[in-house]
Amino acid sequence: MPKLTEKQHYVPKLLLRGFAVNESKSLIHIYDVSLEKERNEKSIKTYFQESFFYDTDNLIEKYIGENIEDPVGKVIESLKNNTKQLSDEEKEIIIRFIGCQYGRTLASREEFIDLLNDMQKPNMRNILKSGGFDESLADTLRITPKGDDSIRMLTTGLTLNGIIQACYYNDLDVHILENDTNTPFLISDHPIIQYNWLYKDLDSIHTSSLRAKGLMMLLPISSSTCICAFDSTSYKLGTRKQKTTHISEDDVNWINETQVINSHKYIGFSDQTSKPYVENLVKRHKDKNAFNNELSIELGIVIRKQLNFNYKPHFFKLIKSAKNSSTTFLERESFKKLNKDFLDSLLTLTQEALKRTEQHNRQSDPA
Repeated sequence: MPKLTEKQHYVPKLLLRGFAVNESKSLIHIYDVSLEKERNEKSIKTYFQESFFYDTDNLIEKYIGENIEDPVGKVIESLKNNTKQLSDEEKEIIIRFIGCQYGRTLASREEFIDLLNDMQKPNMRNILKSGGFDESLADTLRITPKGDDSIRMLTTGLTLNGIIQACYYNDLDVHILENDTNTPFLISDHPIIQYNWLYKDLDSIHTSSLRAKGLMMLLPISSSTCICAFDSTSYKLGTRKQKTTHISEDDVNWINETQVINSHKYIGFSDQTSKPYVENLVKRHKDKNAFNNELSIELGIVIRKQLNFNYKPHFFKLIKSAKNSSTTFLERESFKKLNKDFLDSLLTLTQEALKRTEQHNRQSDPA
């Protein structure tokens, strides 16, 4: 019987190696955002992971490794060693990885639980009020998964949902941002940055949608390289002959700020001299959220609103025709044909995960 993988990463080692401090690619500087304290050089094996984070039988862990991480690992190594024009297949692999990474972290799990509780508050207030209780008690109640197995099932569901959700933005183009400045990129424990510059000032309940026109996703893959997936009907990055864009230090700072804002607990970086810089970013941005849930009493729903940044990066330009539609919400229309073999493997995994959930429910409630 093969040995089970116990230390299951929610930010994979293939990403962390891009921020390693040594040639063996095994150590990384860690800054604990919650404690505002550096943890010095730590092994990438022991951070950005939890014991049996997804499962205890390696069903999900193995699938992610073979179908998500292994393919994108080859693309990322190629990008770090010799930047080249990405093929359509490589772009699809990157988008699939972004979807998985977006849904698989501790931060994603906590955000989902927060959203669930925010959605339930109006109902809880009505129930308390009708029973003659103080309705403000609803603010003190919190729904959370009970037990390790329930938490793992939620994590599995969010991870699979992230992979499936990537189908909603597989039309995005992919461009490489190169950092030649003296300020290296950082990586957080929730490293995917989602933002919509087209609808930055639009008051709409849909601007955070993954189908929204103007969607942009960013992922640093090393201290000097960042992937940008973007709606090519809204933004222009580089030129046909330009494989990469060399970005300014101000733009690097903005990407690093978003890593701090996105972080759940940890920031990783490669150079000890970056510690004062990281400390300063954390002090300035640790209390901000990339998205905030706002309850609409009128609509009876929770609206997820993105943070309104004052600084606009220079590595992209808004296309004129898109600018003209920035005051009205639109969805992107295009979908690329999905890889059948990948869909079949995802369907098989989903069926297995559902079967396991049913078995767990029967064991938990034998009656």
